[in-house]
Amino acid sequence: MTSKFSLRDITIRSETEKDFLLVEKMIRQSFWNVYKPKCDEHYLTHILRVHEDYLPELTRIAIYQSQIVGAIFYAKSHIVTKETRHDVITFGPLAVHPEFQRQGIGAILMRETIHLAKKLGYKAIIIYGEPNYYPKYGFKRAKDFEITQPDGTYLDALMTYELEDGYLQNKKGYFLVSEVYLNIEAEDVEKYDRQF
Repeated sequence: MTSKFSLRDITIRSETEKDFLLVEKMIRQSFWNVYKPKCDEHYLTHILRVHEDYLPELTRIAIYQSQIVGAIFYAKSHIVTKETRHDVITFGPLAVHPEFQRQGIGAILMRETIHLAKKLGYKAIIIYGEPNYYPKYGFKRAKDFEITQPDGTYLDALMTYELEDGYLQNKKGYFLVSEVYLNIEAEDVEKYDRQF
């Protein structure tokens, strides 16, 4: 990374089709061997784009000197209560190229898309994220709203952000993430990964 790098040099814009493979390569670099051997986040990005829950209007990429150095993707998800299902959104992957991590790019992508999601009328964000990282950006533990995982257990990593004040009040239930995040087959990832 150049010593002249500054967040002022970063451009945030929507993703276009010509960006797809380059974004996936960057995401693969970002997650490779970080949380587990290899990774599947680049394949998730690939299948998310064609899934019915995908929210392309919220996808943003970060550019530095014509290089894609970050990206964030969103999908529809739900809170399931005894009475009904309530719409929320979730983001992931949120990726920053290894050479540009811990410089504030992820925060810029998150803040810009949170602002955009509010403007577009979305009500709340729920994610599985690092509980010691996201609270500084206004995220709260889902437990504060009595929102659990589907098995009824609380998880510190299940984090919430109200886009509309009070939206999560009295919505005791469980978080049902979009199925696109759950149906990732290792064989499919391995096959897709051969092109990288």
